[in-house]
Amino acid sequence: DSGDLTFHASYALNSKNGLKPAARIQKNTKIGSFRFGYSKEESTDNDDNIWATKWPELEYFAPRLHLGDTGIYIDSSANWGRWAEDGVKTGTHKGFRTEITHTPIPLWQRANVRFFAGYRKDWYSTDDAQRRDPYSGVILNQSINDRLWTSFWYKKHNVSGYTPYRFDTLDDPRQHGLSIGYVLTPRDTVIFSWAQDLDDDHISDRNYTWVRDLHSFIATITYKQVDKEWQVKIKAKDFDF
Repeated sequence: DSGDLTFHASYALNSKNGLKPAARIQKNTKIGSFRFGYSKEESTDNDDNIWATKWPELEYFAPRLHLGDTGIYIDSSANWGRWAEDGVKTGTHKGFRTEITHTPIPLWQRANVRFFAGYRKDWYSTDDAQRRDPYSGVILNQSINDRLWTSFWYKKHNVSGYTPYRFDTLDDPRQHGLSIGYVLTPRDTVIFSWAQDLDDDHISDRNYTWVRDLHSFIATITYKQVDKEWQVKIKAKDFDF
């Protein structure tokens, strides 16, 4: 709601990289949400176990734009901050992303599909670099019953330009994958996830995750079989001021 001020905190403990904290304050307004803070984040764009420190960083999330009653909507965000990565000169990063998608389309019993397309652009003070990334994809969800669900996805990037950081380097521009989840108890869920690079067919991810609701916190324990590492994350639920 407009006017709310919330605090977001999380801790990631990685068997190869140690403790990685994050703390942010978020302010919701009528023109969107603003988030400011500090974080150590692991790359989600490649498999090299790269972490970057972002401090300070300001993020903006625009209100969702609905295109009438079509079920189609647009989400947009922008960010500015200083990035630090081992072996790379610390510098300023700024960027924006916009994505168009829709409410899931029912297919058959307990199944739906959602298509999406987006564009993101990044500017880096290091090397005066720029990168553009138009992308698209599709997600197919299938629930087997109230406890068991599956998700299949495909995504393609068309990157031009470059980033000086390994943290956000896209190694696999065409991927597909799947997730299988099972709800053990109202507070416990186990998830298997798998991803494959379609350019050389190598398996980029094969992860086993346990998610536990701890009332005020969400805990996840993940074994990343491809990387041969364990990761524990604890994320505080939003605290209102």
